[in-house]
Amino acid sequence: MTANKLFLNEQYFVTNGGRNLVYRHPENADLLIKVINPKFIARSSFKIKLLHKSTTINRFRLSKCYIREIIESMRLRFAQNYQHPNFIQQFTGIVDTNFGFGIVVKAERGKDGHYAKTLKTLIKANQYNTEIQKKLDEFYNALANCDISVSDCAPANLVYAYNDEVGDHFVLIDGIGEKTLIPILRISTRLRKLSRLGQINRLKKRISSDLIKYTNSYQLKS
Repeated sequence: MTANKLFLNEQYFVTNGGRNLVYRHPENADLLIKVINPKFIARSSFKIKLLHKSTTINRFRLSKCYIREIIESMRLRFAQNYQHPNFIQQFTGIVDTNFGFGIVVKAERGKDGHYAKTLKTLIKANQYNTEIQKKLDEFYNALANCDISVSDCAPANLVYAYNDEVGDHFVLIDGIGEKTLIPILRISTRLRKLSRLGQINRLKKRISSDLIKYTNSYQLKS
């Protein structure tokens, strides 16, 4: 695997989150690579040393958010008459990089051809409107009726994407898979459904909170 290691640098950098660094795939512009943010590793290492008096860093444990996504993607693929949901970012593989283990996903783009903006970005830019709300309602309905486990359906994890097949639509790009230590959702369709409905309700509350926060901020600046 080392012989095929991909070198990721500023030339390919797209964005970052609390846990992730995201890069354009050096060999395919339609793909992205997610790797663990070294700052997240450093913070986690400090906490482990402070709380557990240990100098051993379990990198597998720090990669569990990716492991959850991979497991959930594989579980969906084994469903009868499987067809990848267009509102969930598509996992395509695993790769070795100079940052270590990374997962490869399909790049989501907006109608302008640029990388799709997050819902959080749209709200902050005062671009939330009735069309966005309509597409969010479609996302809620699709997620509620898809047998998938979701652990963090947040505005920063949703992007407003476009393709010729479905037009404008929201795509969940992170927070996929089960977060609990004991994966009870994997054995119960009903619990998965209840969990998704809970995620949708929390997302609605977070959107309402962000709309109030950033609308007030925008009005003050104006």
